[in-house]
Amino acid sequence: MTDKRKEIIIKEILKAVKDRLDSNGLIESVFNILADIFYCDYKLDMHNIDIGNGISVYPQKTNKHFNSNDYKTMDDFLEEYTDCPSEDEMGIDDKITIKKYKIIVKEWIRHDIWSMVCDVFKKHLFNDSQASDIENDVLNALVENNLDEISILEKVISPYPFKKFIEKYDDSYADEVRRQRAEEEQAIYERITNNDKISALIYKDFLLFKDDVSQKYNSEDIELLKKIFIFLIRKYGRKNMEIFVESDYFKKSVSNSIFERFPLIIRTLK
Repeated sequence: MTDKRKEIIIKEILKAVKDRLDSNGLIESVFNILADIFYCDYKLDMHNIDIGNGISVYPQKTNKHFNSNDYKTMDDFLEEYTDCPSEDEMGIDDKITIKKYKIIVKEWIRHDIWSMVCDVFKKHLFNDSQASDIENDVLNALVENNLDEISILEKVISPYPFKKFIEKYDDSYADEVRRQRAEEEQAIYERITNNDKISALIYKDFLLFKDDVSQKYNSEDIELLKKIFIFLIRKYGRKNMEIFVESDYFKKSVSNSIFERFPLIIRTLK
């Protein structure tokens, strides 16, 4: 491929990306998805926990929606974490990966940009060899013109005022979100009632392992608690035990330190 032809094609690609950026098409596609996430998803808290062989970071799902007052810019919001499926070499969901939204948005933008690049390649009837021959030049040109995913994220999306972003989508989402949240609150109430019954049942067995029920388990009792929970998991199932460790029944039986740490520790038990 001649240098002149490369130059013509690269200019065409830069124009396509710049036009989509100037028309807000690229940014709107990102903002639409982020608005849906803000209104409909839940926060994911990250916790450091010592499970006996070093400090590990574990995600913990919450029932808390995002609060617009917590963020000044889009960058603040993009620092939040989410869990998403990862893919193996065959493209099959293999496990859950924890990522910041910032990383995911960068991937979205890269995908949009290279979709436009591929459209130009197809227009010029490029084969794989011709596309490979020019890809590095295209990437360099995108970076030099601040049209790559990192530049767009850092210069356009990240500094955007969060309040301005979320108010833009408020009307279209507000009614639906209010309905969804009312249904969620009812479901949460029903789940709390059911969970209390489950926890009360497990608590009766839990008390059998301690001679003096007035004494709380503390940090020195972690290994003992692990053994107790392994037994109870076999009887009641992991899901029900995860409910129990967050209950008032468990809270009144252990120190504050244990109560905060054990919902994460239980995930490590076999």
